[in-house]
Amino acid sequence: MGLLKGEVPDEVEDRFRKKAMSRFGYARGAISKALEEAVRSWLRGEYRGNEEEDENNKAYESMSRDLEEKYPGKYAAIAAGRLVAVADTLEEVMEKAEQEAGNVSHRVVLKLGEEAALRVKLGWRVRRKSAGHL
Repeated sequence: MGLLKGEVPDEVEDRFRKKAMSRFGYARGAISKALEEAVRSWLRGEYRGNEEEDENNKAYESMSRDLEEKYPGKYAAIAAGRLVAVADTLEEVMEKAEQEAGNVSHRVVLKLGEEAALRVKLGWRVRRKSAGHL
């Protein structure tokens, strides 16, 4: 078993810990499991953060209020740092985005006006024992 040491910004550490706990629970070893999974994924090349992803996320952040006001209930796609499609259905917005932006490696696609569902995993384990007969 090896030991890796390094430093990451506080924001990255906080996000990593929260994600690890949501995936592996609050049990001992959750951070180690998540770190191992992240390193294996990185070694396989499954995740490559890139400038295009950052550009799309920043574009969404800058235009999110306007989009919510203009197109409530519709689907929107952002690619190449700009809004490329708005449609009534997910299928339509994906088709329009493909036509407008072509084959890009990253897109932000979302339904406007909907809050993301909050997922909470408490990680409690309960075993029921018989309390006898009354």
